[in-house]
Amino acid sequence: IVEYIKKKYKTKVVVYITDDYVLKRKTISPFWWVRRNYIHKEMLKTVQASDLFITISSEMKSTYKKIFNKDSIIAMNI
Repeated sequence: IVEYIKKKYKTKVVVYITDDYVLKRKTISPFWWVRRNYIHKEMLKTVQASDLFITISSEMKSTYKKIFNKDSIIAMNI
């Protein structure tokens, strides 16, 4: 959807992550891992294609820079 809208309207994309959707957890559920891997793959594509990447804390900024190899700015949510 993001790629379609970006191309059709020639617009910029801003990604604002407010939770730890792709951080690894200790779980044995194969469904959790399938879901996590799918979300990670799609988030990686979206973050890489974004013009602006926003996270909510310096810890998240640092962690997600390692995961997505893209720097972000911080906008704390209250």
